[in-house]
Amino acid sequence: MFNYLFYRSYRIQQKIGHSDDPAFFAALAIAFSIIIYSIDLIMLTSLLFGINFPLFGNKLISGVLSVIIILFFYFHLIHKKKYLSILEKYESENRSQQLFGNIIIIIYFLLAFILFVLGMYIKMLQNQGAL
Repeated sequence: MFNYLFYRSYRIQQKIGHSDDPAFFAALAIAFSIIIYSIDLIMLTSLLFGINFPLFGNKLISGVLSVIIILFFYFHLIHKKKYLSILEKYESENRSQQLFGNIIIIIYFLLAFILFVLGMYIKMLQNQGAL
């Protein structure tokens, strides 16, 4: 799944103007999406179920974990051009598969943002005493 996500991100990065290093920007986009999804999960779990994760409130620990995620995707995809085999695997997509892939990746990235905004909205309602 992440390989396909990388492939579609790579192609989108090429189209939006990051053609100088689309592999790096695609890997970075995936890493940031994982970080945002992690924040979403922690925030919504805390808000909806009252389960707190005190270590994740620490900026140093959160920063270190974010760097680890970014490094993981760098070494998993970019280091020694491992991404070339991923590109080769999905290169033969037809037009309808490309369209479906683009829709999936847009939903994937939008969902991360929507969950983040939802969590912030729920937190705002809690702070105002509405929940």
